Amino acid sequence: MKSAYINGTFSINNYKNTLELSYGRTSKEATPEVYCKYSLKNQENSLDLSYKTSTKMLTLGFNLKTIDPGISFYTTYDIKNERFNNLKATLSKSLHHWVFELSSEFEFNHDQVFNFDDVKKLSVLFYIKEFDDKFLGWDFKENSPNIGLF
Repeated sequence: MKSAYINGTFSINNYKNTLELSYGRTSKEATPEVYCKYSLKNQENSLDLSYKTSTKMLTLGFNLKTIDPGISFYTTYDIKNERFNNLKATLSKSLHHWVFELSSEFEFNHDQVFNFDDVKKLSVLFYIKEFDDKFLGWDFKENSPNIGLF
């Protein structure tokens, strides 16, 4: 069994760059597994990209919190089958001392039709900036409230 792991970080103009590589092979006959991940971060903003050879999955995501409205987006793409497996997106808007957040998450069932079965989460949320554990929201997929007051 052979394995190797490399993790390195460097900064350029307040941007933190991280590269992670791993290699593993259980035997001479086994197909090696390679995992690669790159991250770029600055303040609360980030960009992530990763790939894993065993699953042939490419993951891409970014999070922009220092702009208003803030945007977060993550997706996983199946390279072997040439299709997206999931998608997560969030939009957050500052409303003085409050924040409005619209979140969605989709897991595609690959029936070639986009419908409510593909929706895993769809919700709105209001919370106080200084006390983000105090919130009021609604989950449209579950048709239920989401409340945190204590």
